[in-house]
Amino acid sequence: MLKKAICFVAATLLLSNVVFSQDKGKSRVSFDLGYAIPDGGGGLVLYVEPASNVTDNIRLGMRLGLALLAKNIETTGDTVEADLGANTSYLGTFDYIFDTGTGFVPYIGLGLGYYRFSNINFESNDTSDSFILDASGKFGGMIRTGFESGKFRFGVDYNIVPDSDLKDVNGSNIGSFKNNYLGINLGFFIGGGKWGR
Repeated sequence: MLKKAICFVAATLLLSNVVFSQDKGKSRVSFDLGYAIPDGGGGLVLYVEPASNVTDNIRLGMRLGLALLAKNIETTGDTVEADLGANTSYLGTFDYIFDTGTGFVPYIGLGLGYYRFSNINFESNDTSDSFILDASGKFGGMIRTGFESGKFRFGVDYNIVPDSDLKDVNGSNIGSFKNNYLGINLGFFIGGGKWGR
């Protein structure tokens, strides 16, 4: 998992240099780390996002995300405890920037893309049964808001992803697993594109 995360960050830095090098001074890469709040659990989020300021108020980017989530779910008459699992996301992003002409810069935005889930095994609290989460990827979206001050960022995002099926060891559907989560994160960016100059 750590090796994949390191490769992920390295590839993102390389991609940002290749894709946005033509627009020097108006592109950057942001790094955000925060707390994830799924339905009935918690976890961590890490986002890396190369982006380019295409007008005075519009920024376009590509957010690469890693979310480590754990939560409890319920099936018919039973409570199931989930192991920690990870999902990755690849979203094209659009932000509208409220350039105040100062160091405080609010923004709102949205993203659309693909969420990929790892397999998660579940153990029942009441029986010895095991359950498996359908790990197929889903197309989803994200809405967000936040602000920047200097090179630092604070953001809140809500990720809207279709539910995954919960299956028993025989492959039969026995419930569903909500994939939506709220992210609250702090971060910084490197490169150009500083607002409020």
